[in-house]
Amino acid sequence: MNILVLQHLAIEHPGSLRDLWAAAGHRLTAIELDAGETIPPLEGFDLMVAMGGPQDLWDKDALPWMCAELAAIRHWVADLGRPYLGICLGHQLLAEALGGHVAPMARPEVGLAEVTRTAAGAADPIFATLPERLTTFQCHGAEIRDLPAGAVILAENAACPTQAIRWGHHAWGLKFHVEITETTVADWQAIPAYAASLREALGAARAATLVKEVAPLLPAFRASAAAMDRALQAALAPERALNAPLGGTRAGGYHVGPGSDRSPRLGHRRPHRPHDCRRDRRNPRPGARGDRASGRRRHGALRRALPQGGDRGP
Repeated sequence: MNILVLQHLAIEHPGSLRDLWAAAGHRLTAIELDAGETIPPLEGFDLMVAMGGPQDLWDKDALPWMCAELAAIRHWVADLGRPYLGICLGHQLLAEALGGHVAPMARPEVGLAEVTRTAAGAADPIFATLPERLTTFQCHGAEIRDLPAGAVILAENAACPTQAIRWGHHAWGLKFHVEITETTVADWQAIPAYAASLREALGAARAATLVKEVAPLLPAFRASAAAMDRALQAALAPERALNAPLGGTRAGGYHVGPGSDRSPRLGHRRPHRPHDCRRDRRNPRPGARGDRASGRRRHGALRRALPQGGDRGP
C-alpha cells in the first residue's frame, strides 16, 4: 500500500504507526509542508494521512500551503471518496476542509486524558476494536466547534466532545495522539514553543516529569495503535480491491500518467479545484461530489466492511 503522509513539523511524524506500516511493507511518502514541500499528484496513493503541528486553522489565510492542503484533503475525501486518517491538526483539517469549523478551546487539553467511545464508535470498524474507555495522550488548544455535515462522533470527553470523528465511511479524524512513542514527549519538549505550552498547561513541575508519567503507558499506547491499524487495513481492503490494476501496473493498484487527476476505477479526468479559504464553510455530503459511480462503489464496499446494526453513520 502507498501512503501519503502530510506533516507540519518534522518531529510530528506517524511514530508507532510508521513502524507498523514499514513492518507491513507499505510505502510511505512524507511531505513536510511547513518546510515548503508541495503535495504531489495523488494518483498511486491508497491512503492519505495528515499529522499534527503547531499551526492553527484560523491562521490559514496567512499560510498558502495550508490552503493548498485543505483543497487536497477535500478533493481526496469528498471528490474522489478515498481513505483518510487525520491526527490532531490533521483531525481539524478534515473537519475544516469539509465545511466544519475549528475554534480555540476555553482551556487547552495537554497530557494524559481519558476518552469514551460513543454509540457510533462502538459500531465503527476501527473504534469497535478499542475499549469503551481509553487513556490517551493529548496536546491541543483547538477543537471542532461545528461538525461538517455527514460526520459522526466516535469518541468524546468533557474537555473536547469531538475526540474522534468519521465522515462517510472512509475518513477518520483523531484528536489524540495514538502514534506516541518512547521519544515523542522528549522530542516535543525540545521545541521551545511546545515546551512553553506544556509548562503553561501542566505547570513546570508536572511538565518536567511528563516523560516518566507517560513511560508506563507506552505498551498500551502501542497496543491501541496496532489494533486501530489492523482494523483500518481490514476496513480499507474492499477499497483497495476496487482499485486493482486495469491493464497497467503501479504500486498503488492502478496506472495513470503523471500530472493527471483521474478516478482510478473509471479513468475519468476531473479538475483539481483550488481550495478557496474564503469559502470553506461548504458542507458536502459524503459521495455528493466527484465521480458518483466510483464513489458509490467505494462507499458501498466500505459500508459492507462495517458491522451490522447500531449507528453506522451517514
